[in-house]
Amino acid sequence: MHTMTRPAPHPPTALLTPRAPLHLAVLGASGRSGRHLVEQALAAGHAVRVLVRDPQKLGPLAGRVAVVQGDATDPTALAALVANTDAVLSVLGAVKGSPDNLFTRSTRGLVGAMQASGVSRLIVLGGAGVRVSQDPRTLGGRLAALATSLMIPRQVRDAHEQLSMLETSDLDWTVVRAPQLTEGPATGQFRVGYLPRPALARISRADVAAALLSQLADLRWRRQAPVVLA
Repeated sequence: MHTMTRPAPHPPTALLTPRAPLHLAVLGASGRSGRHLVEQALAAGHAVRVLVRDPQKLGPLAGRVAVVQGDATDPTALAALVANTDAVLSVLGAVKGSPDNLFTRSTRGLVGAMQASGVSRLIVLGGAGVRVSQDPRTLGGRLAALATSLMIPRQVRDAHEQLSMLETSDLDWTVVRAPQLTEGPATGQFRVGYLPRPALARISRADVAAALLSQLADLRWRRQAPVVLA
């Protein structure tokens, strides 16, 4: 079980209101969840800058976003991504060939880049394998975390270390932990909080994208790691 620590937080960012178009930086934009996130951000009127290794993988999004080509663990590329933005959203996912410490390596560079640029708001998609002290002590939640830890132990360990790194930063971060993701349609029905998790909980990538974007204006979960459920 993870223990939360709370250093003095960065002051809340007043710019993040639901009616204000924002300049957003996105990591993981070419992935299955990232595409939903970028599409919804653009539909909401936000300007989006993305960091991708291969811009061709953006498909139709390529002409609608500002692109920084590079690796998510490269501090120089991360600095270019976050400069002059209002908030950063990360939906990075490990793929074949990814380093075992992808999340911590990227987060280390991202925290430094955000601090140097004066950008405070960071919203991260996390996984169900990470448990925190506020989680209800339910059998379903424990089974889900155990199963994930057994299937992808290195990624779960990396995600725990990423959370620890964010806890010791002064950023206004939120890690939204999601259960198994599906390709189902957007329903607009999701709940965010420290919720009892069924062992076989699922939610669509489209609804998770909407939940992440909702955190731009909802500071109730700043410096916390709630769960999102359908």
